[in-house]
Amino acid sequence: MKRFVFISILLLFSTVTNAQSMYELLVNSFRHAEYLYKKHSYAKAAIFYERSYWKDTTNKLAVLRAAQSHKRTQHIIESRLWYRKLEGGKNDQMLYSADNVYDYFDVLKMTRDTAMIHFLRKKVIKRELDDATMKVFFATIMPQKDFYSDSSTCSVTPLWFNSKYDEICPAVYNKQLIFISNRPRPSLVNRINERDSAGFFDLYAISLDTKSKESQPERWTEIKNILHEGPITFYDNFTKAIVSRDVKAGDWRRLALFQYIKNKNGSWDLQGKLPFCEKEISYSHPFFHEPTKTLYFVRQMEEDGNTDIYKSVKVNDEWTTPVSLGTSVNSFRSEMFPFVTKDNRLYFSSNGLNGLGGYDLFSIQLDSLHTDAENLGYPINSLSDDLSLIILANGRGGYFASNRNHDNKDDLYRFLIHQIRYNLSIKDKLKSTPIKTGTIKVTDYKTDQVIINKNITTKNELVLKPGRKYIVEVTVPNFRTLSYPVMFTQKNDTTISKSVFLEKINKTFVKGKVLEDGNLLADAKIKILDISADSVETVISKSNGTFVCEINRDTTTYFFISNKTDSCIYKYVPVKKFKRGSGVAFVDLELKPMKLRVIDFQLIDSLGSTSDSVWIRNDIDRQKLLVYPSQLPISKLTVWDKSHYSLLTKGLNTEIEVFKTIATDKLKSLSMILSPNKKFFVKVE
Repeated sequence: MKRFVFISILLLFSTVTNAQSMYELLVNSFRHAEYLYKKHSYAKAAIFYERSYWKDTTNKLAVLRAAQSHKRTQHIIESRLWYRKLEGGKNDQMLYSADNVYDYFDVLKMTRDTAMIHFLRKKVIKRELDDATMKVFFATIMPQKDFYSDSSTCSVTPLWFNSKYDEICPAVYNKQLIFISNRPRPSLVNRINERDSAGFFDLYAISLDTKSKESQPERWTEIKNILHEGPITFYDNFTKAIVSRDVKAGDWRRLALFQYIKNKNGSWDLQGKLPFCEKEISYSHPFFHEPTKTLYFVRQMEEDGNTDIYKSVKVNDEWTTPVSLGTSVNSFRSEMFPFVTKDNRLYFSSNGLNGLGGYDLFSIQLDSLHTDAENLGYPINSLSDDLSLIILANGRGGYFASNRNHDNKDDLYRFLIHQIRYNLSIKDKLKSTPIKTGTIKVTDYKTDQVIINKNITTKNELVLKPGRKYIVEVTVPNFRTLSYPVMFTQKNDTTISKSVFLEKINKTFVKGKVLEDGNLLADAKIKILDISADSVETVISKSNGTFVCEINRDTTTYFFISNKTDSCIYKYVPVKKFKRGSGVAFVDLELKPMKLRVIDFQLIDSLGSTSDSVWIRNDIDRQKLLVYPSQLPISKLTVWDKSHYSLLTKGLNTEIEVFKTIATDKLKSLSMILSPNKKFFVKVE
């Protein structure tokens, strides 16, 4: 993969100013290899490192550098072969240094060497690396099975015009797909990027409407440069563009961002380099986000060669000082190729976040950068480099680049997001008649995000993704709330129809009084807990101390009464038989000091650790106490007498769930045991 973020250039007509010193470098293969490596000329450096090793097989640094040079030019198989020469030997400690272990691990992932990955993990555990490095490393080698869980949500196909050269960085311009490629340009001078001995990049275009696979892209010459051009981003209705181009910076040529404006004749006029581009830094991968007038781009310092994503906002035709997107996006390695959707979601590539191998594609909502970036998973991501994703305006698909064919080149791919049209018919269970009021809420089980929240109509079409688990919740006044999981195994666009039936709630009308020392009490707050619906309603007693409400006739109800000084709780057990013609219940609630109960609490963790968290929740005031994990052991709990509590749990990828409810009327002790299958068992006495 040609990263083209930091460039050194070698032209065939270059001259050597010091022939004698060059001759000495060529004679000393290792010295010359080091010279080329420092110049980022990795393709040639690999040749001289190998030559140096065969002259002196004890030179393990030459082996390491050969492996790293091959990786940087995406010759992964060759890199793996050279890394093998260091494994198990006395000099293998150089593999486990903080500077080298991540490249080595990347190669193991990209060659699917799972045995060596586990061996590497054990070796690194025994080594003394600083805490921050260890933390990042172990995050990188977390289990990857979740990356394949959404494999049926989309399909990926390579574009027919991919060549034996690189095609990368797609962008939409009117009805054309613009991309960059290092296909050779007819010229008397051979232009070579010294980093990988390949050609430089030019802009190409092909119509998005073409259906003929015989059509081929042509060089897009409306904007062109002598050496390197692209990627490109358009804005203001395709009348303005920002392009990445090479500029001379001392002995190097770096990349900078340039502004173009389309004139009345349809030609593009160069306006100059963007003002924040510094001479010592390379800038590339521009993307302009129209809704926020924000330019996202990549910048790279020479010191470590890594890249971060920055942004600059256009205010009154001026660019603000670039700002990093921070640690939620930028890692200790490289992030590239930003793309932002209309709803402000960022897509980017990274080799420093948990992924399948090489560069993976990630996304994160820019409005909530406190969360972790989400790996897009297979089949968008692969064991190789996956880069420069864009999404089309309809949101159904887009394009990206990948070198997953293991031929040391990037190809363009199209992806299509499959949809499940889930048509929901909601009916009264008793009458089988349609229900046209209420709400439907759909929650993504994995992310715990509400993705649909809409009113019920005669036609309830929910657009969902195949292969994902959802929780569908239907809420209708005077009916029991229906909540159920759903998951679709279909791998193509499909329409599914389903009817659900809701059961009507038998309501009892309650007339109540609030008393204190035998006197009616005004302005008392009454919280009413319906256990069956896990809902709390609040009413206030009138000036004469009375209140009215409706409760579920078939379930237990708790009344919690409070004023500024006292509080108490009453448990109302459902009455199965009412007098004929009567649907009214009468309750007298007397305010008196709340009784508390101290119970014994014990939690036994047979595993020693788990990813789950456990809370105890007071179902009336909804206050939660975290009991696992806890900084200090908890042996006693203080609970309300005659009240109702729930035990809740949450794993890494699950929503908070109630897994046990408890009435505290006669509760004396509570024991929780975490079994080897990571399930909590509760013993109540």
